Amino acid sequence: MISSAFSWAVEQESIERNPVSASKPPVPKKCKGIGLAVPQKDMLIEAASGHWCIAMFLEMTVGLGARRGEVLALRWSDIVDGRATIARSLSQTKEAGLVFTPVKGHEDTEEQTRG
Repeated sequence: MISSAFSWAVEQESIERNPVSASKPPVPKKCKGIGLAVPQKDMLIEAASGHWCIAMFLEMTVGLGARRGEVLALRWSDIVDGRATIARSLSQTKEAGLVFTPVKGHEDTEEQTRG
């Protein structure tokens, strides 16, 4: 937001250059994900009971250990013998809108089986 404001000021010729463009954003620390215990999972799903599909979405996310986009990209054909094959993720881009992308962290294999 600050960079956009400075860019606008450059366009308006109020300043000569955007000082934010030379800065480097902080790099967030990587954290390992942790799973929820069954009582925690149940409490989360019960608390999110406002919309009819939220509980099912959360059950699938927790049960598969999948990311939001991976669950949204699932198709019936991805489920064979009770196991889900996560082969793609659904992402939103400004240019193309909704697009399927390789599974995050597994771009080389493009597929993971979970279930």
